[in-house]
Amino acid sequence: MPTPLILLIHGSWLGGWCWRPLAGRLRAHGRRVATPTLTGLGDRQHLGNAGTGLSDHVADILSVLDFAEPGPVILAGHSYGGLVAAEVAASRPDRVSDLVVIDGPLAAAGLSLFDQMPEMAAAFTAMARDGMVPPPGADFLGLDPADPAMALLRPMPLRTHAEPARHGVEGLACRCHYLRFTAFPPSGPLAAEAAAKGWSVTELAAGHMGITTHPDLVADALTGLPGLGRP
Repeated sequence: MPTPLILLIHGSWLGGWCWRPLAGRLRAHGRRVATPTLTGLGDRQHLGNAGTGLSDHVADILSVLDFAEPGPVILAGHSYGGLVAAEVAASRPDRVSDLVVIDGPLAAAGLSLFDQMPEMAAAFTAMARDGMVPPPGADFLGLDPADPAMALLRPMPLRTHAEPARHGVEGLACRCHYLRFTAFPPSGPLAAEAAAKGWSVTELAAGHMGITTHPDLVADALTGLPGLGRP
């Protein structure tokens, strides 16, 4: 059986670029890794607009799967990317062996991210300009203001958080895991919800952007998840 492909899905305001430190370490572990950029963000910023929604981002990743080599896929979604990953896992049970939500929400059928977190809806709607939410400050992300990543953040279409998910995490055919960064309080209840659903839960001492600030820690956690082991 071919080595599973780890497909890393970034969150709001980010792009495939955010996975460089982590992807390098996973490849050093002998893993195959893909780091696509969602429509309207990163190097694909020119392709999106205020009409870009969750369904467009799900289509992005489904297309990546269509063109990937045959074999099992491990989907790992950070923050908002966890919603995208769950939708893809539900749509392609034939390909996805594992779902890993990293410090993000758990998808619920018929509900948007804003439906699940109304306080976020109010804050983001107030911030939005012409349907686009500008990047937050470094404090929200747990980054140093001088971190080079801050210059690469791009506005996020409000619709991505307002469009309801078609599928939820209930009844997924794949193994499910949750990685929680303990310095980001909002993910505490989400990790507890995942544990109540029978998911494996791993807690790491990092902020919300632990994928860039603590890549060694995250790489070790990903490769050590139950059932993933070594290639």
